[in-house]
Amino acid sequence: MNPMKKAILFLCLTTCLAIRAQQAHISGFVNDAHSGEHVIGVNVYLHDRSHGTSTDAKGYFNLSADLPVHLCLSCIGYADTCFKVERVGDHPISIRLRPLSETLQTVEVSAKRMERQLFNTLTLSAKNIDQLPTLGSRPDIIKAAQQLPGIEPLTEGSSLMLVRGGNPGENLYLLDNVPLIYVNHIGGFMSVFNSEMINSMDIYKGGFPARFGGKLSSIVDLTAKKGDPSRVKGSLSAGITDVAFALEGPGGLDSSSFIITGRKTLTELLLYAASEIAIESDAQEHHVIYGFHDINAKYTWSPDAKNSFAFNLYEGDDYMRIWKNKREKGDIERNSIGNIWGNRLVSAQWNSAVSAKLFAANTLSFAQYRLKNLSKAYMRNSMDTVDFFVKASSRVGDLSMRSDWKLFLNAFWTLEYGLHASYLNYRPNHFVSSYAKPSVPDVSGVFDNALYFDNNLKLGTLAYGSIGLRLNSYFNGSYRNIALEPRLNFNFRIGESLLNFTAMRVTQNAHLMMTPGSINNEVWVPAEQRIKPACSDQASIGWQRDFMAGHVGIEVDAYYKQLRDLVAYREGIGSLIGDPDWRNKVETGGKGKSYGIEMMAKLNFGRLNGYAGYTYAHTTRQFQHINQGKEYVFEYDRPHSINLNVNYMLTERWSFGALWTFHSGLPFTPVIGVQYVPSFSQEGEVTMTESFIYGERNSQRMRSYHRLDVAAKWKTTTEKGRRAEWTFSLYNIYCRQNPYYYYYGDKKGDPLSWGQYPDDPPQLWQRCFFPVIPSVSYKVWF
Repeated sequence: MNPMKKAILFLCLTTCLAIRAQQAHISGFVNDAHSGEHVIGVNVYLHDRSHGTSTDAKGYFNLSADLPVHLCLSCIGYADTCFKVERVGDHPISIRLRPLSETLQTVEVSAKRMERQLFNTLTLSAKNIDQLPTLGSRPDIIKAAQQLPGIEPLTEGSSLMLVRGGNPGENLYLLDNVPLIYVNHIGGFMSVFNSEMINSMDIYKGGFPARFGGKLSSIVDLTAKKGDPSRVKGSLSAGITDVAFALEGPGGLDSSSFIITGRKTLTELLLYAASEIAIESDAQEHHVIYGFHDINAKYTWSPDAKNSFAFNLYEGDDYMRIWKNKREKGDIERNSIGNIWGNRLVSAQWNSAVSAKLFAANTLSFAQYRLKNLSKAYMRNSMDTVDFFVKASSRVGDLSMRSDWKLFLNAFWTLEYGLHASYLNYRPNHFVSSYAKPSVPDVSGVFDNALYFDNNLKLGTLAYGSIGLRLNSYFNGSYRNIALEPRLNFNFRIGESLLNFTAMRVTQNAHLMMTPGSINNEVWVPAEQRIKPACSDQASIGWQRDFMAGHVGIEVDAYYKQLRDLVAYREGIGSLIGDPDWRNKVETGGKGKSYGIEMMAKLNFGRLNGYAGYTYAHTTRQFQHINQGKEYVFEYDRPHSINLNVNYMLTERWSFGALWTFHSGLPFTPVIGVQYVPSFSQEGEVTMTESFIYGERNSQRMRSYHRLDVAAKWKTTTEKGRRAEWTFSLYNIYCRQNPYYYYYGDKKGDPLSWGQYPDDPPQLWQRCFFPVIPSVSYKVWF
């Protein structure tokens, strides 16, 4: 019998034996009394505070105790409640917490809060996200996360995340336990996650629970709202660049609800008008439009107290088109470039409290990312006619089944285990044109499966943590890879302080190839015989302590990470699209390392709250055929990062927020001279052309980056008595000219081309895109 079959048999026997054991377990769901949404992270504890737990992403908790007992619940933003439990029935209990008004949300912080204090994990509620000022004055959950230690944007304004020295393709995004493949709009300037749909977000930077795997750097676990089952309500909002809506209410069946959200850009009309003006003034010859839309929907039904079913739908596309249509003296010139890319997702989930000691979540899902580029040209004059097209595409589909179980063995031991099975269909590159034979579709059918278990242990009152193991099996044709991923995460209480140690191994079986600065050039490449799965080993230590009766909390984390079998473009290559020989463009076998220290102080004084964060980090890469095989600084290495955030509620109607951000400058490769190189024409003629001589890769840095953003919210009511809100924001209030990239140009700042200004040395210039940007948006609820 193979190891996976033995493990499955062991878990089944453990489950059966535990269900037969007779222990008093109190289980239940905690919901918001007004909206009906699950309340996550609620402290659930015995009245004598001898032990407790907290609710998970589904609002579920399980606590063992001798009956009768007084059970208490507390959570920031909600009224504390206590009640007596005399017996445990067959069904979980349902608890509804009453939200406090915003001016009363100052809650006593208990010293017995061990389960709430998670190292290497950042938790943001919808309210936390809404308070942060962002570009466009509309909340973006990924950009909100980028303000926290250890997480940084790829470039200014981007929602692509870099976590502890990783790249954007090393982050796993889960929406209600379903992986999303592509998570950005506008080439990364907005995320696909509509904040109207999100109930909470947990980001794991390290110490992953064994139920998570498949990506090296982070886990972004998002829980969608389920909708208000009591009444139909919604909201409409409009900003300078887009409009959005949300609608929720009863679903038609008893104990059912729905929620639908959507967004649509207004940029198509703005860009078309700008193009018309530019064409009329001879500033350009082409029309340019860009836009996106997305829609999220969820239907939830609870036929009884033990079971609930949820159905999710997501669809979103970005589209960009550039075209020219010119007629002059009988000549015709028509050409266009059209791109479309985006995500689709559909899923069904069944959650069941099988017994007072066993909880199960089963999910079936399908997700697809696709990218299509289409270029057309038609030119006719008195001498000739040219008519051709070029079409290139890439896609990946993911059909997955996930079965996750949580077994509450006793007050000190909870066993989490499960099975994840996925069939992924990769087509990295397909090329069709009018002047060449279509490329043979290069399709890979991949099976990526995992079996895991996590032992969550409480060792008395001074230590708790988890010991887990994840077994990953990967099959791509004749290539197979079996990976064991041990996980360790333990916490120790010493006086008023909490210490933490984590160690983990993670494997990633697909690589993201992308060109920085490109809007739509992301291609996923599956692991195979030549392109091995990437692997990371990471360890971290941490310290936490609360001060001033819990109003101030300080956390310090230090980590060290080693990576191997990384991939990158070979030098001089920037895209895989349109090339059937794409494998030869990929540099394999790369190594990396990253280490750093992260510090964060959180403040909560009722009306006034905020945080201060600092990160020191260093990241390197090494490939055999890049930089002459020598180790070099990673393209997105930023040694120092600082974020300062403050939010103040002046009145019930007015609130203010400010955010100051500082980053070290990104590294770049300098030009150290010029040289003449031979250039061959189509006729075979040889000419000498000037080109740059580059120094060591990423050996210099751009100027440091910093900016200050401010925002104000004004809550009001319409003439018909509906709630409404205005949001005003200023991005980069002191108009810092932060470099987006560096380039070499002439003395006027124009980029140099080959053979230009041979007698003048090239000069270094910077390009800036984000000056001070005012924004305003309006939102009304109905």
